[in-house]
Amino acid sequence: MQVVGELDSGSINRLGKQGIFIVGLDGPSGSGKSTVAKRVGSRLKGHVLSMESYSIVMNDLPLEERAKQNYDAPHAIDVKLLESHIRDYVAGRAIEAPICDFAKHLRVSDRTEHIPATSLLIVEGILALHFAQLRQYFDISIYLEAPDAVCFHRRKVRDITERQRTLEFIQSQYEDRV
Repeated sequence: MQVVGELDSGSINRLGKQGIFIVGLDGPSGSGKSTVAKRVGSRLKGHVLSMESYSIVMNDLPLEERAKQNYDAPHAIDVKLLESHIRDYVAGRAIEAPICDFAKHLRVSDRTEHIPATSLLIVEGILALHFAQLRQYFDISIYLEAPDAVCFHRRKVRDITERQRTLEFIQSQYEDRV
């Protein structure tokens, strides 16, 4: 695993002024972003926003259609909502982050995750550094790398155990969309 990071020159000033440090954590699927983010967030009493939870709402589509969607593409992310949540967090306000049911490929409509603002927020996802409107909030940007075979193995384990996906579906999705 290789980590490449960049410290924004205004980071120290922003941290001192507002007291909140924002990390953008990017990398390929299965590179370890979620694991690293959760461990660092837990150790430093911060919070993690996973971009996967900010997929655009497609609840009106049948399950078969939702399963065919490419959730790893920029157009599949509700960037406006994510940016507004980051902005609120930076302002010291709690946010209500969306919750996704990955087995059913939908956003849970009647529940959110309450996330009070603390001194650390980690925004992680395969497109975390893709959007300029998000990068402006990051005090540090980190790209996490891992060998393709490791990434695919981790994705298989996660998708089978946490998302009830078949090996055939995972293989097809990984080859076609990741």
